[in-house]
Amino acid sequence: MRILLRVGGQVPVGSDVSQPTPNCCWNLAAALLCFVSGQLQPAVLRACLHTLRILSRDRRALGPMVTDGALFTLAHLGGIDLLQPCQLLDRSKTEAQWDRTQTQIHRAEPSGCQGAADADVKCAVSYSVTTKEVCVSTTNGSDCHFYKQRGNEGHLVLAPGKKDAREEDSEKDRKEEDGEVCRKEAMKVLCNLIYNSPQAQERASALRLLQGLWESLKQGIWSRAPPTGQFYKLRLLFLLTALRPELRVQLQQERGVLVLTTALEQYLALRWAEGHQLITDSTAPPISKEVSQDVIEILKTIFNIAHRFYRQEPDEEEAALYRHLVAVLRHCLLLSCDGADTMEELQGETRHYLRQKILPPLRDVAVRPEQDSTLRGQLVRLMTHVDTDVKDCAAELLFVLCKENVSRYVKYTGYGNAAGLLAARGLLNGRRNSGDGQFASHYSSDSDSDTEEYREARSKINLVTGRVEAEQPDPMEGMTEEEKEEEARRLICMINRLSQDQIIQPMGVTADGRLAPLWRQMRRCTEEEDEEDEEEEQEEQDLNSVPGLKDKTIK
Repeated sequence: MRILLRVGGQVPVGSDVSQPTPNCCWNLAAALLCFVSGQLQPAVLRACLHTLRILSRDRRALGPMVTDGALFTLAHLGGIDLLQPCQLLDRSKTEAQWDRTQTQIHRAEPSGCQGAADADVKCAVSYSVTTKEVCVSTTNGSDCHFYKQRGNEGHLVLAPGKKDAREEDSEKDRKEEDGEVCRKEAMKVLCNLIYNSPQAQERASALRLLQGLWESLKQGIWSRAPPTGQFYKLRLLFLLTALRPELRVQLQQERGVLVLTTALEQYLALRWAEGHQLITDSTAPPISKEVSQDVIEILKTIFNIAHRFYRQEPDEEEAALYRHLVAVLRHCLLLSCDGADTMEELQGETRHYLRQKILPPLRDVAVRPEQDSTLRGQLVRLMTHVDTDVKDCAAELLFVLCKENVSRYVKYTGYGNAAGLLAARGLLNGRRNSGDGQFASHYSSDSDSDTEEYREARSKINLVTGRVEAEQPDPMEGMTEEEKEEEARRLICMINRLSQDQIIQPMGVTADGRLAPLWRQMRRCTEEEDEEDEEEEQEEQDLNSVPGLKDKTIK
């Protein structure tokens, strides 16, 4: 819908309205906010909110929309009831802006409904200062609706029009559908405002918008009914917790992780066995795109709440909650969704949360990874467990969290601990096999940011142990070259003796990145050399057997 707002001659009749001036956008937003604060027909309300959504993308037009009154109105239209009675502290400013806008428009055109003669004009707006009437003319003036403002309250009442006489059943269904559309449009406007305006973020925090939104979401969660139509409320919750640190703390105190974990269980229809074991159904259909989008917003919000508390020691209740959450996150990693992009986004959010909890940026590199007291250290210790299933699971988890990147995996675990998995996957040479890397393209391309402490100590880290080792004296210091050669021969003789007695078996890395006995590689190299020599001799004999070439020289 293209709207023409003629204010003080700023947009002349018939001019191009595709590039409105900043002042025009500002006045249009103010006028539309006055409209939506009253009772409008659903079609008109939907058109006004749709226009506000477009304007909310333009930071030049945000002024009228980031006031307390505007945020309160949009929250109410979005189905959010603020817990405190809002008195609209800026009512006087809104009325002053309203009066200035009316005065400018009244100077530009006489009162009453002006027909839009232009073919491109879909809606023309005009006002009357004395009676505070508003006329909206659409589709070249073919349909005109009048509104009246009640006193100084800023409310608008829609006068009866042509389309009031309809059948009750179809009207009821249409109103329900229009109401849902209008709620979504209002939430879209709020999301844009919170994202684009720090002032809107501050005022939303002061108006306790998060509490009203949280209560609205909890009613749907505790109702046990299948959750639907909550995407934009969940998106607004994510934006508020991402942009306002105090709201993250507040939601954490409101047991946000517990409630959102319960919401995940409802969206995914999870069933539990004893303990923290989920009952999986291999025949279940993929989850729909709508459900997966809601789940993604919930996961992002859980990350906002929980990631800042990873250094704090949880109490017994919190530990049980996080174990419960881990089981849900594991289920998310195994889900199948409609569409590959949706599945990767869902699993990517889960991996991102687990990586922040298990593999935070490295700071202390003076301790070996398996000796660290963090969750990473506990998993690294399990990588050398006597139970092969436990060992493999711990190694696979850390490798996936490192996005199957060999250098990153060695960085967090040390080469000595990582060697088992790397050997099993054929990655000891640092190159990824094509078969093992078939899912590598699904990982996001964000880089692994290093801390200042790690960058300073990187050149001193022993890659085998994964820590900074104390400087050791050179064992060959002061030896001549002949003495060094003699020492090398002595070591070779000792290794040969241990190998012949089958005490040790020298191993080497093959071209495909796997371990193999070193003598096999040496034998293979010897056999290849012998074969090459035999081929050269055979070629020489063949050339000599050709008539006319014998005893000839090249001149």
